[in-house]
Amino acid sequence: RCGSLLRGAFPLVALLTDPAADAQQLADTRITQPLTFAFQYALVQLWRSWGVEPEFVLGHSLGEYSAWCAASAFSLPEALELVVKRAELMARLPHGSMAAVVASEADVMDALAATEGSVSISAYNGPANLALSGPAQAVDAVLERLSSRGIGVRRLAVSHAFHSAMMEPMLPELEAAVAQLRFAPARAKI
Repeated sequence: RCGSLLRGAFPLVALLTDPAADAQQLADTRITQPLTFAFQYALVQLWRSWGVEPEFVLGHSLGEYSAWCAASAFSLPEALELVVKRAELMARLPHGSMAAVVASEADVMDALAATEGSVSISAYNGPANLALSGPAQAVDAVLERLSSRGIGVRRLAVSHAFHSAMMEPMLPELEAAVAQLRFAPARAKI
């Protein structure tokens, strides 16, 4: 269903199922985000076909869009349109970097201070599991400082510094797109 709605944009089903799919194309946020959303939507539909109806849904980042759609707060065509718009807006922004860090906030704050705010904690995944975002060179410098102190770091395979100040220029256009949605009462708690 998602593939038919996105038919004009790119071959969704082929990209999801072809083992020879171009890795560089799959790393393009304009493609990755709709693919991820479609996969999440398909999982919910599979569970529903088995008789499992969610009472609660949640998501982080793009997963929030999937959760809202799973709760029927907006329709699949509206959700896909918004996801594609969001991905296009993000793709227009300068590239950046993200990394996972196995440390607490206190452990990374001094390394972040040297970046003068260009690198930030973009997600708190657990008490000692953070994500950092920012310009690639600044993120590299932070990772070098942290790893020299024995802190586990891993660069994430992303094209942009999601959840950072680098995303702010797209917010007015994204807010305008969200304002066009027709929200319905959610069927599940979000």
